Amino acid sequence: LGLAVCVNPNFRADAWKGGEAEARAVLRDALAFGDVAIMNDMEARLISGLDDPSAALRAIAALGPAVVVAPRG
Repeated sequence: LGLAVCVNPNFRADAWKGGEAEARAVLRDALAFGDVAIMNDMEARLISGLDDPSAALRAIAALGPAVVVAPRG
């Protein structure tokens, strides 16, 4: 269809029975299908496992999305 897919984790810990480990696995899989990813620094750290925000966003881009955005403020 020529549409772009945007992944926005909107992570809420209480929504995941398997906790952060389950969320990390599912979100990493979902990012492989995304063209754009939008997330905050906490979500980027959760998904990537990295503390440095810039490194975390680069790691997320390596999972598939061509554009990764982390809004500030």
